[in-house]
Amino acid sequence: MNILFRLDASSSIGAGHFERCLTIARSIKSTFDKAKVVFVCHELAPVFIKKLEYAAIEYIPFRHEFQSEKHDAEQLLSILKNHFYDYIFIDHYQLQAKWESSLRPHCRVLIALDDLTTRQHTNIDYLVDQTYGRTAEQYPSSLPENCKTLFGSKYAILREEFKETRNKAIIKRESYKSVKQVVISLGAMNTGEYTLPLLSYLVQYRLENQLHFNIQILLSSSAKGLTDIKKYIAPYHFIKLQLDCTHIADAYLQADIAIGACGTSTWERCSLGLPTIAVTLASNQLTIAKQLHGAGAHYYLGEAHSVKISDFKDAFSEITSNIDTYSNMVRKALEIVDGQGVENLLKKIQLSDVHLRLAELSDINTVYQWQSQSVIRQYSRNTQPISYDEHCAWMTKALANEHRHIFIIELKVSSRIEHVGMLRLDKFKDGYEISILVCPQHHQQGIAKRALALIPEKFKTSKIYATVLQKNLASQQLFLNSGYSKISPEEYLLQPTS
Repeated sequence: MNILFRLDASSSIGAGHFERCLTIARSIKSTFDKAKVVFVCHELAPVFIKKLEYAAIEYIPFRHEFQSEKHDAEQLLSILKNHFYDYIFIDHYQLQAKWESSLRPHCRVLIALDDLTTRQHTNIDYLVDQTYGRTAEQYPSSLPENCKTLFGSKYAILREEFKETRNKAIIKRESYKSVKQVVISLGAMNTGEYTLPLLSYLVQYRLENQLHFNIQILLSSSAKGLTDIKKYIAPYHFIKLQLDCTHIADAYLQADIAIGACGTSTWERCSLGLPTIAVTLASNQLTIAKQLHGAGAHYYLGEAHSVKISDFKDAFSEITSNIDTYSNMVRKALEIVDGQGVENLLKKIQLSDVHLRLAELSDINTVYQWQSQSVIRQYSRNTQPISYDEHCAWMTKALANEHRHIFIIELKVSSRIEHVGMLRLDKFKDGYEISILVCPQHHQQGIAKRALALIPEKFKTSKIYATVLQKNLASQQLFLNSGYSKISPEEYLLQPTS
């Protein structure tokens, strides 16, 4: 599998595009061991290159200055030498419809990551926008007819460390009494150099109120204004400057409150329920800032350049001094982001890995849960509910029957394996009869079709029949798309392989 990402990262652009693409790429490589992933970017700082090397991702540097979408696409195609990719991800504010049309013939699936509703997309398969509350109506009507939209914080792209740290963070927030640690995270590159003025506000508040909390600043070693920040913090033992932090989730876990921008880190903080005094660094952050403020998930002060010290002090005091206010903000933030965004995304774009394994007695309860759901039973031969005892007797007997073969459909996303359905082959006529179910939570992810393609070859040398009720239109289409022929109103046939 070959996958390409086109994005940029710099002191002016920031690191958000890079970090979310790197997170997706790592998850893909965890899912598919042999996947080849390529990042194409204008020359990256050494810290970013090291991250790609560590993740075993190929880096192709762009050495030309950006001129236009057309020129960028032409330069990229000349480098790629007409190589065909399974997936291309584009995460770049300057590249939209014209660029996408140029690259369309060179990939099977084209995916745009965006959070600006003003950009044009006319030739993509998926549009991903992790903005909280985003709807398709907010985008222009020029979206392709067949484009699937994956909108909302359900698709917030977060590294695995945030999901792993979430439960610890929930427990910690529940025991909050007073602020002991503050983290400042205003973008890795310190674009606009707002870290120092907001840090000075925080230090002044601490000294005036004779408080004793510690402060941690998170920045890239390539960030702007580092010399001035280091000079300012030198006299203060309670301030720590952390450059190129490799454990952001742990830094957020240890903190009781954050001073943060409204870019990618917004979702990271929400996933760990970290109350935040938020500012915006660019116009594209305004929507997120206002919506999360309205939802009570953070306290939005305004654009970073216009924040007044009096407003800052009021916000800090309100959040940290009132336990109810603090607890409500924790709860709202946790509700908005559950940490499953990458997995949700990969499932939807069918970049999860499907496997079949033989069922065992230990699967009885799982299969019963699936078969008991009304959405499954309505398309079964027997539509009546079944008792647990009946199910146990049936499955125990079925597993011992040499003419009945039951497989569990497994879905691998990143390093996690889920049981998502069942496939059964029974000796029937001059071949086998197949039946398949996928649990409703995993419908519309292409799982059933991929599972059908994984039927062991020893079965494919015989005819395989499928019985599908006439009202089950989705299953009819599934079998037709999987190479089966309709031989009667409710029967389909897959001819044996030679």
